[in-house]
Amino acid sequence: MIISTVERKQTARDLGVRSQIHMDQFCFLIKSEEELQEFKDWYCTESIIESILMYKSFKRYVNKISRDSFIELAKDNKKLALEKHFQEPVSDSHMDLIEKLGLSCVEIYDKKNLQGSRTLRYILTNWDLEMDNDDSCLFVI
Repeated sequence: MIISTVERKQTARDLGVRSQIHMDQFCFLIKSEEELQEFKDWYCTESIIESILMYKSFKRYVNKISRDSFIELAKDNKKLALEKHFQEPVSDSHMDLIEKLGLSCVEIYDKKNLQGSRTLRYILTNWDLEMDNDDSCLFVI
């Protein structure tokens, strides 16, 4: 059963979420009673921020989208395709930055696969950085 946004926000506050970015992430990830129960049973720890990040990683894994499926979805709705791939809310400012940088959704898909758990905002604002296997940053020349 779907949980209303008001209920999700109240639940997040009850669990200790204080910042808007974490509130938005929680509300994005938790849309049903089943997801909320799964979150509470398996991911909810003393650190709510860590719990949200762990659940986001889980959702990225179970909702992984193939490159071809991503491309097809992006043809109809770029924002929805990015949200599905990153498992995070994509704002108008994200979309504006993508347009400003002149990036295609395919480029973003490929970059995210190279950089693993990074957020869309991180990838966009650090577009010219490459991540090596030990997760340190190297400038692309």
